Amino acid sequence: MKLHFISSVLFVLMLSLLTINENLNTRMIYLIPVLVLFFTSWVLFTVEYDKQRSVKWKQKEKKIIEKVYSKFVREYYEKK
Repeated sequence: MKLHFISSVLFVLMLSLLTINENLNTRMIYLIPVLVLFFTSWVLFTVEYDKQRSVKWKQKEKKIIEKVYSKFVREYYEKK
């Protein structure tokens, strides 16, 4: 989430420069980095969130596999 935070801060700074400036040409020039930073921030957030979610899912999957395996072993030895 560090990259998302950095891009968000840059986005806010560029947006504030855009609103402070009175010259229309300069505003249009600032608009491009603002849009790029907005979409960059959005993409970074989705990628990092998905990465965290997949790590959590793998941990849950590992717990389930261990639980099922232990149950299988227990039932196998009880039948013998």
